[in-house]
Amino acid sequence: RFIELTQSSASKPAYRVNAGGHSISFDASGVHMAQPVPGGATQSKAIGLHSGLSYGFEGGNQVAPQALNPSATAYHWLVGPQSEWRTHLKGFGELAYRNVWPGIDAVFKSDAQGLKYQFEVASGAQAAKVQLRISGAQSARIASDGALEWTLNGVTLRDAAPYVYQQQGSQRATVSSSYRLQQVDASTWLVGFNLGSYDPQLPLVIDPAWTGYS
Repeated sequence: RFIELTQSSASKPAYRVNAGGHSISFDASGVHMAQPVPGGATQSKAIGLHSGLSYGFEGGNQVAPQALNPSATAYHWLVGPQSEWRTHLKGFGELAYRNVWPGIDAVFKSDAQGLKYQFEVASGAQAAKVQLRISGAQSARIASDGALEWTLNGVTLRDAAPYVYQQQGSQRATVSSSYRLQQVDASTWLVGFNLGSYDPQLPLVIDPAWTGYS
């Protein structure tokens, strides 16, 4: 669950989810992780979808996430100094960054498999605008099976090949897709998506096929 901690603010997290031993917060400035360090403490580090990576919506708007699918359960955050404790917090199943690019939302979801995300492109919107700026890795490459692989501190992190589709009645029409990778500097890359033909008058979903922190 995404737990509401504060009202949306550029300096404080608005929502937090604990998954896989990590605390990940979401606010108008992006996504951030508090990484465990020796002694049980944590240190804040801006991340993308893997520990140690950072990402932003390249060329996008800075928007506060909206919470969806509320839970009836109340949560309590009793960590750190008592002045920072929070009680009776609301929980949600999804967070949506609306109109990150015109007509395009970035949606984060929590389910039994872990934490995942997708881009939802409205009818008539330009899917080509969807692009992430990812930094923090030592190297990156597109593998032979279409997956995106990052090398970080001797560990290879892997995003499966993207899955893109349009809903046509009760059926999903799959759109051919692949990652587009452009290196900016020694530790920064732009990640976009090459898409096959699709109907621009229908909504489109770009799912990078990533599920993490289960």
